[in-house]
Amino acid sequence: GNLSYIKRFNKNVLNLNLSHLLYQQPNSTSTQPDKRNISYNLNGSYSLKDKYVMFGNMNMSSSSKFIGDNRTKILPTVGLAWVASNEDFLKNNDVIDYLKLK
Repeated sequence: GNLSYIKRFNKNVLNLNLSHLLYQQPNSTSTQPDKRNISYNLNGSYSLKDKYVMFGNMNMSSSSKFIGDNRTKILPTVGLAWVASNEDFLKNNDVIDYLKLK
């Protein structure tokens, strides 16, 4: 499943996404457990004036392949970006159409 939310105001944009993935493969024999993978992913970004972007991601994954008590992992990520081509000093540049540093 997937749930998305986008809010635009002036030149700013807030974008949030929540997704869920469930995979299960039953085992045909009783000697092995079923294979299961569950993943939740929440990511979001905020763009300020179409120039500055902050983003983050939180992923929680569970798998029957992981050993013992370590079957669930939480993996966070954060980042920043700058769209330099939207700055005044590069707006009318004939050589650079789009430049983004991430």
